Amino acid sequence: MEFQYIGDKPKYNYHDCLIAIDERGDGFLIKSEPSLYENDIFDGNSLQDNINKNIDTIPKECGIYKCKVVVHSYSYWTDYGTEYDTDSWLESIEKIELIK
Repeated sequence: MEFQYIGDKPKYNYHDCLIAIDERGDGFLIKSEPSLYENDIFDGNSLQDNINKNIDTIPKECGIYKCKVVVHSYSYWTDYGTEYDTDSWLESIEKIELIK
């Protein structure tokens, strides 16, 4: 189905984040500024459940990382009226070296 953006241009919001990757490769959000929970952008802290674009950029190696989560919000017309959606992905991923 084709869709057409309505209203303003799509919005991009950038969130500075700390994430953790466990030994199984599962990713978890530790902290975000501004909060990804505040407007129900994230539903829980699992990265695999909340990142829906470029999911292959989620690190696989166990550790703590700082990154940006980009949230792209948009609306479009469908046969049923206006629909709203968001896409999210990681950028600027950098592993934090822990002091032993």
